[in-house]
Amino acid sequence: MPSVRLIFSRLIGEKMVIITLPVHGHFQAFESVANYSNLTFEEVVQELIKQKEVVKKKDAHIRELEDYIDNLLVRVMEETPSILRTPYEPKKKKAGKLSKK
Repeated sequence: MPSVRLIFSRLIGEKMVIITLPVHGHFQAFESVANYSNLTFEEVVQELIKQKEVVKKKDAHIRELEDYIDNLLVRVMEETPSILRTPYEPKKKKAGKLSKK
């Protein structure tokens, strides 16, 4: 499947500034074109800045969750390390089959 890109360009002073946004999938391509095609270059730049802030917040949240998991693992290792000795094997059930007892 060929990739689709939205390209916005603008001459600022003596430099050409080009913003390329990759779009994956036909539905997303149409949705993105509809969302961005009527925006000015400045509005696209503002949207890009907003998206960078969203990514920065999500990255911070991920770091918080990683720290929480690390601290939780340390507590488990201190309190009940025996549960970490046996590898976790989830019980797999096949769809449509009953377990024999």
